[in-house]
Amino acid sequence: MRRSLPTFLCVALSTGLAACDQSVEGPSTDDEMALYNFRAAHIPAVPNYPGNGDLTMTRASSSSSSGGGGDVVFDFDLINNAVYRDDGSLVSVKTGDTLNGNDGSVCTFGTAGIFATLSAADGSIMYSALGPWVFDGEIDLTGLNPIQSYQVLVSQLLVSFDNSDVIDDLPNVGQLIAESSTSLSLASSERKLLITAMLDGACGGSLVSSGL
Repeated sequence: MRRSLPTFLCVALSTGLAACDQSVEGPSTDDEMALYNFRAAHIPAVPNYPGNGDLTMTRASSSSSSGGGGDVVFDFDLINNAVYRDDGSLVSVKTGDTLNGNDGSVCTFGTAGIFATLSAADGSIMYSALGPWVFDGEIDLTGLNPIQSYQVLVSQLLVSFDNSDVIDDLPNVGQLIAESSTSLSLASSERKLLITAMLDGACGGSLVSSGL
């Protein structure tokens, strides 16, 4: 689910985009709380971060204070570099930069500019990750000013990782769709891409989910 969010926000990425010097309308207080600083997306990965280790993903509880998407995804476990259903059957295995689904699908991790990516077997980029966000498809900010860049990022935002929650929009704006047994905010981009693929029914995830 993607919502229309305030589009008049200057975001200065630490990747060469200049900050705005014109007056613009800012986000609401709730949006400010929900929006991470894009510069924070470039903080190096934390060594031995729990979100990069073994964990369990569960469907969001309908009683959750964030909303709840109770029937979106089945439970699954991430153990080492493999994904398992809650009944112990294999879903997908990551070997190097390749994610092999037990349904025969093959996906590849890579990069495109500042974004980490996960691509289908034909090379098309399915997901792009930056900081706590994963976006739908490839992100191209070439030639865009900060406001236009923000509009593109918001329009393609698929999920946000907020502590142990996976949300289908920005935090405090979207619905909680899945929960982890540990925090994921500072997990590696590859870990976030893998989880997103499972939730979206890709790269073997069709064995645990019908998609976002």
